[in-house]
Amino acid sequence: MNIRMSPRLQRAVRPVRRNAVLVLLALMGSLFADTASAVLSIRPIAWNIIGLDSNNVTVGPNRFPGAARVCTDATPSNGAITVTWNWTTADAFIGLRAGSQNPVLLPALAANSCADAYFEVEIVRNASAYDHTRRYRIDADDADPGLVSSAVPREIYVEHLISQSRNAVTDIQFGTSIPSLVSVAAGGSMNLVVGNTYFIRLIGGTATQGYEQLETFIGFKNTVFRILNVASTFPADTSATVSSPTDVLYLDGCVWENDINSPNYRSCLSTGKTGGAPVAITYQVQIISGAGTTETLNSLFHDFSGSSYHYNADFSSSVRFANILDPTTSTIAKSFTPSTIPVGGISTLSFVIGNPNAFSVSGYSLIDNLPAGVVVATPATTSTSGCGTPTFAPTAGATSLNFSNGTVGANSSCTFTVQVTSAATATYNNTTEFLLIDGISTTHTASASLIVNNAPAPPACTNGLELATWRMEPAAGTGTPPTFTFKSNRVSSATASYTGTGTQAISTVAQTGSAVNYWQVTGGWPANNTGFPNAGAPYYEFVLDTTNFTGVQIAFDYTVQGNWASSNNNHLYVYSSANGGAFSTLSDTVGFFKNDPFVNRADTAATTGSSTTTFRINAVGQQQVTAAFFIDNIVFTGCGVPQQPPLTKAFNPTTIAVGATSTLTFTLGNENNIALTGAAFTDALPSGLQVAATPAATSTCGGTWAPTAASTTLTFSGGTIPARVGTVNGSCTLSVAVTATSPGARTNVSGPISTTQTGTNSGPTGFGTASLTAISPPVIAKQFSPSTILSGGVSTLTFTITNPNPSNAIAGVAFTDTFPVLPAAMVVAAAPLPTNTCSPGPPPPAPARFR
Repeated sequence: MNIRMSPRLQRAVRPVRRNAVLVLLALMGSLFADTASAVLSIRPIAWNIIGLDSNNVTVGPNRFPGAARVCTDATPSNGAITVTWNWTTADAFIGLRAGSQNPVLLPALAANSCADAYFEVEIVRNASAYDHTRRYRIDADDADPGLVSSAVPREIYVEHLISQSRNAVTDIQFGTSIPSLVSVAAGGSMNLVVGNTYFIRLIGGTATQGYEQLETFIGFKNTVFRILNVASTFPADTSATVSSPTDVLYLDGCVWENDINSPNYRSCLSTGKTGGAPVAITYQVQIISGAGTTETLNSLFHDFSGSSYHYNADFSSSVRFANILDPTTSTIAKSFTPSTIPVGGISTLSFVIGNPNAFSVSGYSLIDNLPAGVVVATPATTSTSGCGTPTFAPTAGATSLNFSNGTVGANSSCTFTVQVTSAATATYNNTTEFLLIDGISTTHTASASLIVNNAPAPPACTNGLELATWRMEPAAGTGTPPTFTFKSNRVSSATASYTGTGTQAISTVAQTGSAVNYWQVTGGWPANNTGFPNAGAPYYEFVLDTTNFTGVQIAFDYTVQGNWASSNNNHLYVYSSANGGAFSTLSDTVGFFKNDPFVNRADTAATTGSSTTTFRINAVGQQQVTAAFFIDNIVFTGCGVPQQPPLTKAFNPTTIAVGATSTLTFTLGNENNIALTGAAFTDALPSGLQVAATPAATSTCGGTWAPTAASTTLTFSGGTIPARVGTVNGSCTLSVAVTATSPGARTNVSGPISTTQTGTNSGPTGFGTASLTAISPPVIAKQFSPSTILSGGVSTLTFTITNPNPSNAIAGVAFTDTFPVLPAAMVVAAAPLPTNTCSPGPPPPAPARFR
């Protein structure tokens, strides 16, 4: 039905119609704008020629890079981009590495930007693989409708590769920034942390003029390494299409023909070469997985020149290794031993870093700021064990500890210690900063607490303690005062001298048939005792620090010879002074006879000095200058606290296999002239050590010492340490067999030793320290190559023995391998000759064969 509108009505409707059209066009424009998608492009950026060694398929490379560059136009991609390698034909010898990543996910691209996806193409090591091909296509998709694909047809071609000595790897470097790159020697390792980004640079060289085709590559697994960027530089360049630097690893200097249908396929369409020395390829890589594994990194220089294909002859010998770390698996622990000390006492602060990885890890560092009031003790006593060659050198009085450049072996631990002290009572809580690996945080800290109390009441005063002794055997020389033959470490100074006009000598006097040395003074003695004791007269003098003692006594042997007066006119005086004050007469012995046997006498100081006590001895009654006075065996004793007993310890042997035993021996010393009783200490064995199944515990100290199998804490109490005899210190020993349950180097610090007479020795000598290294047994593997042969053929049987210990060689390695007799006998072949890199042992039998 037609409806006719009047002109007037038409004029009214026209604006409405026009507005509706404008609205519709606006809506359509908005719709198109919301659904506009980026235009992606993709092209391969790796050489399609791969290969195997032309003489021996078991050596040389068999994995090669496959790569594509995906770019977007002026519009950003619609999110992440999935890049997929698609085989379009089948071939049993060519594929992607089993377990490799496909597809590869690239991040979203900004407008006018590109990103690269890397794959791993692998050839089966079989001589039949030569000249095989397999076609492929690489797709990219950013979730918009439709895919973008690389040009087809394109194929992988397996060539015969020749080992080329002109191609060589000269260095591999790595670091978190280009200025910080460090070299890794052939066979060496680099530590890479999951989640971090690194620069890894391959440096090598080719023939001086370079090659028409050159591809370099480090064997990065795409499941572990994500290649973010590549920068290649090279000094030789006659190519019109490639210039240095370039952002790809494939240098197509001669315009290689990849078109399968072209009569020039696999040949150059132009002229030009790239390469020379040094060639440097810098990869920026992100570590995306693989924590706890060690990746083998072979480096490939792959070229075409003179109508043949080559690879670097040092492909195998230039290998490096990448230790992939999850830093959070490393551990740090700390402890104070003892955890409670008196003011001014000493505690050993120990740190233990644990590396649970199957490879050695270097670059450990740690900072520990001690709490206010705690400082490094004087002297600054430190130790490191199982840490490589770290830097750890805190100074006395320091309040911050800095440990760096530590290396911890596979499945091992590192221990470092320092002695600390405090002058104020408090509970000090101490937490370290984060443990770092190459500056990367492990997210772990360690905490421990130190309690400082007022010093406990000193032990009761012990009588008869020897302060110092002078004995004249062997002779100390003539004309000089002798030095002491013993001095307690609780006596800071002890001196002897003679004042007078007489002549001094250390002489030999026959006494009851034996010749003994004595301190002799001839002449200078007064003829009578008028005005004695007289400080101006001749005298022997002994001055001792007696700060720590009371009731100090002198005892000595004496005799006189020569022309002395009759006995009633002879006097022997002994007198003393406290702290340099006036002298008091201790004794006046009247009536000694010349040439009498030696007499021993003892006198106690009138007052013991709080700083020093001085004793003087002189004689009266000389008739001629030949009169001589002799003394010997001058012994000073007093009442006080004995010298602290030292505690030492040692493992024997210091290196054992895991599961083997070492004898741990403690030696308790005693420098006092009295026995020390009630000796006691505890020793907490470090993680990984315990008492052996048969403890074999022994003791020459008495007391209670009964370690039990598998225990990790040793306790000793109630012991007796024998007294010093003459100049020989007393000692006794305790021992126990311990075993290692895991590998690693461990430092064991005991608790402090104590006795009834001395209390606890919290000083540096009170703790026993020793180290034990446990090593893992060797690992053996074997392989036939080839694994399938005809009857009578020859297969090489290779045994590979690996030492899992990073710092310890293993000697005496041996094994036996019995050949099977069924289903067919296997015997040693006549040739080739056997080889052996496990010197100095004899070589293994020749390779085996079936017959």
